[in-house]
Amino acid sequence: TLYELYKKAQTPFNWYPKLFKFCKKNKIIVFASVFDEKSLTMLEKLNCPAYKIASPEITDIPLIEKVAKTKKPIIISNGLATFSDLNIAVKTVKKQKNKNLILLKCTSSYPTSANEVNLSTMNDISKKFTCLSGFSDHTEGFNLTVHAASMGACMIEKHVMLKNKKSVDSFFSLGVSDFKKMISIIRNNEVATGKIDYEISKSSKINLNGRRSIYVIKDVKKGEKFSKKNIGSIRPSFGMHPKYYNTFLNKESVKFIKTGSRLKWEHLKK
Repeated sequence: TLYELYKKAQTPFNWYPKLFKFCKKNKIIVFASVFDEKSLTMLEKLNCPAYKIASPEITDIPLIEKVAKTKKPIIISNGLATFSDLNIAVKTVKKQKNKNLILLKCTSSYPTSANEVNLSTMNDISKKFTCLSGFSDHTEGFNLTVHAASMGACMIEKHVMLKNKKSVDSFFSLGVSDFKKMISIIRNNEVATGKIDYEISKSSKINLNGRRSIYVIKDVKKGEKFSKKNIGSIRPSFGMHPKYYNTFLNKESVKFIKTGSRLKWEHLKK
């Protein structure tokens, strides 16, 4: 039963002071889900910096209202919420003039299959509710987590487990090493996204000589006409731009030009 599951999976209240102290010492941001006013009061005493509203609590408007009044960031999952449920919850938060809201696209099945994730909804949530959006991932592995981050998720929720430690959610959780790998990939992708830039990169410029330019491929006598037989668009790129190739064809050369020379405007009879 749910009662038995929650009893087994709950975090005892007397653990929280130690957890918060440990996280503060190690510069880890720590916060928790609230399920009632009692847990909110306890967490407020610990100066909890943010609160999560799990999707089963989406209809607990009095609780959401109390959390919103703290003016602290609120993260709400939509796994068990209809559009109407989500709309009421968001209005409740905004009514308290709390603008620190993140909505997580979530599918409340464990593990979640890819065909039920519908990540496109994540960005639509952000547009429709004018707030930040992210992804609460209950799929196996981390491919979809990385995908969500690349799509613009501002926040990721992913269950993590210690090695060889079974728990109620370990069957869809990531191990610590995989979690680290996931973060590394996401951060690398963020760097790769970069900025809009049409310039040739610094590292690429060393290969500019691989581009083509116009060279003399057979000796050209003075007065001889340039043709496809004596000039060509070849590598390297130190000569004239190939866009001028047709300009030279059938025009007379004003001087003798040796094979391998770069073609120049001064070779062309005016």
